[in-house]
Amino acid sequence: MDRNELEVINFTNITNKEWSHSWGGEPYVFAPGQTKAFPRFMAEHFAKHLGDRILIDAGKDFAMESPERKEITEKILGKVAVPAQIEEIAKPEEPEFEEVPVEAIETSAEVPVEPKKRGRKKA
Repeated sequence: MDRNELEVINFTNITNKEWSHSWGGEPYVFAPGQTKAFPRFMAEHFAKHLGDRILIDAGKDFAMESPERKEITEKILGKVAVPAQIEEIAKPEEPEFEEVPVEAIETSAEVPVEPKKRGRKKA
């Protein structure tokens, strides 16, 4: 299955305590057993940190590859995902410009530029 980071999945606080974590400086608070839908990238972020808390409190290995972590993560995230509805953004059409030959372009009369004087001003 293709992993779409924008698909919506459920995150559930599987503990019997209130748990909170921040995303982008904004705190998110989850009541015991509460489920909320998030984009996959956020749900997985929260699941990683809630999983850490559960495993540390239980005195178990909280390495990313541990079988305990995989089992807890599956409980936290569930198995239902709603694909993201991404709409193509139409590019605005660029206006057509008339091709003008270089010879037809009028140039303004060249203004002579005086060379810049260097040195100190005379008193």
